[in-house]
Amino acid sequence: MLNANLEFIDELEGEDAELLTEYRALFETVSGSIFTHVTAGDKLASKLETVEYKSGRKTRTKKVQTLDWTLGPGAARLREATGADYAMFVFTNDAYGDGGRKAAQAVGMLGCLIGACSVVSSGIHIGYAGLVELETGNIVWFNTDLSMGGDPREVDGAEKRVGQLMEGFPLRAGFPSSTEASSE
Repeated sequence: MLNANLEFIDELEGEDAELLTEYRALFETVSGSIFTHVTAGDKLASKLETVEYKSGRKTRTKKVQTLDWTLGPGAARLREATGADYAMFVFTNDAYGDGGRKAAQAVGMLGCLIGACSVVSSGIHIGYAGLVELETGNIVWFNTDLSMGGDPREVDGAEKRVGQLMEGFPLRAGFPSSTEASSE
């Protein structure tokens, strides 16, 4: 964001710490819904908006997904606790397979040769980043990266992961995103 003062807040204490913990959990839940209904394509009819666009000489309409998700007006309490206008929430979850899991994957794949396939996942890698306007609780920017590259246990991997999650971050609240601005 242009002219923004980015600060990492100190650990909150007491009721403020509990409040932040509750909003972190709420962000994780809402992010899962955004992922399901926006990114993964299970569109909600109530989140679709009809827009007009030009196609040659004709004006056409199409339905587009709107991002009008919120953590609710109670997020203003975070603003009071921190003095911030916006909060960046980031959630990642990574689970890696050990040697035993990798062996089970190999056996499962070999089972496919005799018609008894068993698919064993190698791990879970998911992450979301969202910018929340604390006065309203509205999520004004959200991103997830389906490829989720980089092992966050390593410096290079963590830097890659952060770069992927921050792709398209807005230059100012509301838009355009940094990706859109660079293409103009």
